[in-house]
Parts: sequence; structure tokens; C-alpha cells
Amino acid sequence: MLVSCSIVTFSQDKDSYSKGDINRDTLITKDNINKILKYLGIDPKTAKVVKGSSNYTSSVTVGQIEDAINMLNQQPKEITINSDNIGGVSATEAISDISNKTVVQSDMKLQGNVNLSYRFSNGTSYALVHSCTGTYLKTSTSKIWWDAANPCVTIDCWDAFTKYKIEKQNSLELSYTSSTITETSNLNIGGYVVIGIPGTPLSYDWKQSESTIITTVNWGTSYIP
Repeated sequence: MLVSCSIVTFSQDKDSYSKGDINRDTLITKDNINKILKYLGIDPKTAKVVKGSSNYTSSVTVGQIEDAINMLNQQPKEITINSDNIGGVSATEAISDISNKTVVQSDMKLQGNVNLSYRFSNGTSYALVHSCTGTYLKTSTSKIWWDAANPCVTIDCWDAFTKYKIEKQNSLELSYTSSTITETSNLNIGGYVVIGIPGTPLSYDWKQSESTIITTVNWGTSYIP
């Protein structure tokens, strides 16, 4: 688990550097981190020291961090994603043998719940995972959605030099018809640069970008087992 610590402070002597001493191949260490941050143009007030549960072991170069910064700077300010996953029995076909809810409850042979999830990847270093619980009714020939609950959206990160988090959940809504469960969200996603210092459990993190991501996820009756 990561625990946020104090704001990084810089002593005057460690701030002094020559740009000629630093290039893309320069290895970042606990001894030169202050110079590197200044070289990268990072405001000391925006960089935080984060203490992890174990020491970082991999070497990090200035070039790797510059690439991470460039990638975050290229993130769109707004992304709209619409995934149409409607499949299986259509609403008309599913209801053709069912006249009303009373008949549904007496004629349907099986009622159950299924956990639904859908993963949106930005193609670089994180993914949004939408999930909910769907309640279904079905016979040997028909199946419909009967209820939906527990909407949730989380973020999954895997890049060594960046991390993302949901800064603000503007909306998260769940609705359903007999043929489709729909989950929508509007999120502000912050992108952070991470410099792990080899031989220590410390990383230096700062926010580099923010995007608004609007998603729509549809689960059709093909997701009913």
C-alpha cells in the first residue's frame, strides 16, 4: 500500500546544476533526484514523496521519465467511449412468449444473478473497468434481464513510470431493459509521473495531465448464462 508523505523540499545547494551534466541516459538516484526534477522543470511544490512497502530495484533514466511526460501530455482532454455489446435474444423475441410480469414470474424456469464487467484500455498504460450485477430470468428458449444493481468503475494501471487515478466521479448511472443493461459514467482521470528511486521505497510523483472520460457500456442478453 502506498502512503502519501510530505511535500518535497529542496536545499539551495542541491538545486544548482548544469544542463550539460544531464541527458537522456542519466541514471536517476537519491543523490541527484533534486537536480533531475529541476532539469525536468517540475515545481517542487507539486512533487510528493510516496513511500512504498518495498525498495525499488530497477534503474530509471531521465529519458524514460521524459517519455512518460510526453505520453501524458498527449492524452486527449476528453474521450468518449461507447461499447455496444447487445447480443443474444432481442427484446421483441424475448418477450414474445411473455405477456406480463405475472406470467414472467410463473413461467420462467430460472432466476439468477451474474457479475458483469467490461474493460476499456486506453492502449497505453491504464484501463477503466466497469462492473455491475445483473439479475436474469430465463426458460429453455427465452432469457431477459430482470434487474441491475451495484454499478462500479475502477482504474487499473501497469506502467512503471506513470499512474492514473479517478480524480472526480461526475456521474455513474445504471439502467436496464429486458434486453440490455447499460452503465454510463463521466470521470475526471488524472495522469501522474512516477520516479521510483532504486535502493529505497520512495518515489517522487506529480500530476502531469487530466482527461474527462465519458463511457457507455451495454450488456445484452448474450451475457446471461
